[in-house]
Formats: sequence, structure tokens, C-alpha cells
Amino acid sequence: MASVKFFRRYAEMEAWINNHPEGIIVSDKTPLLANLTMKENIALIDEVHRLMPVQESQQRASSLLAKLNLTTIEEKRVGTCSDLELFATMLLRAERMPREAIYIVLPLLLLGHADAIEQTLALLTLLDSQKDIFILELTSNRVHYQGQACHISD
Repeated sequence: MASVKFFRRYAEMEAWINNHPEGIIVSDKTPLLANLTMKENIALIDEVHRLMPVQESQQRASSLLAKLNLTTIEEKRVGTCSDLELFATMLLRAERMPREAIYIVLPLLLLGHADAIEQTLALLTLLDSQKDIFILELTSNRVHYQGQACHISD
């Protein structure tokens, strides 16, 4: 289950992230390579960090997309994906990084609509990661998390 941590200001959030280098960040600043497909963007992490052969890394990426019920985006590129599809790709890249935790920064900003929290939590449930997952959010968005299946830490 993801933990949600609230901050009054963005600067406080950045300071917290800087003090917790064990995590990988998923945010609106997370890069995806426009010349690669979503499957290739995910596979690239294993190719670089685990020296995994291309075919094996792409099979693993396909399996991860299937786990999130997103096999339809395997061959899509950045310009043809929805915000949710881009977010899912960033999340799967973070999952494959050799880090202990994933920090999802401002999912409402990433996905741009009121259902963002439900969609984020649904993807996290499907992913079933062994990593610690923290959603980092501004206090002003706290109301969107009430009644959701997540741990709110203050």
C-alpha cells in the first residue's frame, strides 16, 4: 500500500526528496525518450542497469505492461499516449530501477484530472511492487485522498 506524505510547499517536498536518495522519482520532470516506444522506454532500464539483452528486456517490459492491462501501448510513442499511459510507463521504469523506493510527485499534476488519485492507486495495486511507494503531495490536495486505499502519513 502506498503512503501519502503531504507538504505545505513544493520546496519542502524537494528538501525531503533530497534527504531520501534511496528512491526514484516519478514526476512531470521524468524523461521518456520520444524516439522509443513505451515498451522500449521500459526495457532500456534493464538494458542499462542490468546489462540485460534487448530481447529479454523487451519481453520483461511487455510482461509488466500486461500486468497493468496496458499491452495496447507497447508500440506507442510519447506523442500518441494519454497522460495515464505516460504515467504508467514512468511508473514501470521506476519499478525496474535498482532503488528501494518510488516517489510519485504530485499525481494530480501528472494526470491532470480529479480521477488521478484513483487511477494512480489502481495502477499501484496492479503493479504490486515490493518497493516502498510514497505519493508526495501538497497539503492543499489532501481532500482528494480522503477515503482512498492508501496510508496517510503526516
